[in-house]
Amino acid sequence: MTSSSRDPSAEPGGERRSLRIPISIAGGIVLTIGIWWASTPHGPLPPLLVFENPRLGCRFEYPSELTAGPNFVRTISGSLLTIERHSLAMAKKDWVAGLPEVLFPQVLIQLQENYADLEETARTHPAVGGRSGVEIVLRGSLKKSSPMMITILIFANDDWVYVVRSYSPERLDAIERPLFRKVRETWSFIPEAGEQKPS
Repeated sequence: MTSSSRDPSAEPGGERRSLRIPISIAGGIVLTIGIWWASTPHGPLPPLLVFENPRLGCRFEYPSELTAGPNFVRTISGSLLTIERHSLAMAKKDWVAGLPEVLFPQVLIQLQENYADLEETARTHPAVGGRSGVEIVLRGSLKKSSPMMITILIFANDDWVYVVRSYSPERLDAIERPLFRKVRETWSFIPEAGEQKPS
C-alpha cells in the first residue's frame, strides 16, 4: 500500500467536511429571523387604527381588535361590518329628499331573502360625518343557525347614499357591536382622486 492509499480522506467516511453548507444555512436562518422581526409590530397595538378608502369616499377609525378589508371590518369571531355606497346622480329629487328613511324598505327586502323572522328592536337617528342618518337594529336568523343581530345604518351626502351593515351573533352582540360603533362616531367623507371634498 502506498502512502497515498493510506490517506484517511480516501477511506469511506474520511472525507473532509466543508463548513460552507452549515454556515450558509445558519446565515439563511438569521436572515429570515431578521426579516420577520423587522416586519412585525413591536410593542402593543395602538388602540385605534385608520381605515381610508378614496373609492368609497370615507375615512374612519376602528379598534385594533378588528381587522379591515377593502370595504369591511370584522372581529376575530367573524362578526362583520360592511360598507356600500350608491350614486344619487340619477335619483329622483323627491326620493332623495326622503333619505335616509326612504331606503330602508329596500334594504329590508334584501335581508328578508336570507334571514327569517326579522324584527326591529331599536331605531335611532345618529349624525354620521355631519349628516343625518338612521340606524335600525334587527334580530333574525339564518336557516339552521342561532339568532343574529343586524344593524343597518343609512346616511347620505350630496352625491352618495351609504349603507353600513353589521352582523353579529346575538350571544356576542353586546360585546362586538360597540366595537363597530367607532366607525360611525369617527366617520368623515373624503374626496376621490381629482374630486373636491364632498360636503
